[in-house]
Amino acid sequence: MGREDKIRQVEDLLRQTDSAYRCYRINCPPIDSDCHWSEWYAEYLIGQGFDLVMDDRLAAELLTNLLKKCRADHLCGGSPLSWQAFAARRIVEKLQ
Repeated sequence: MGREDKIRQVEDLLRQTDSAYRCYRINCPPIDSDCHWSEWYAEYLIGQGFDLVMDDRLAAELLTNLLKKCRADHLCGGSPLSWQAFAARRIVEKLQ
């Protein structure tokens, strides 16, 4: 699978994860904070086959840290890309 195909697949997985996380947040207790979003995302992505797309078994902790870094860079960098497109490119670049 080529690099651009991986980027598209990771972006699709991130969009699915965003949607699932919104549903999760609707049903979680109000006192639950959003500070653990990246851990939730990492576990969900791995459960949805992220490691198959990337041809690599990735520890949830590493993916958690990558997601946090991508979000921070996206927020600070003023990228015209969506968060998912930005993160997908960064993740594939980092892991290849």
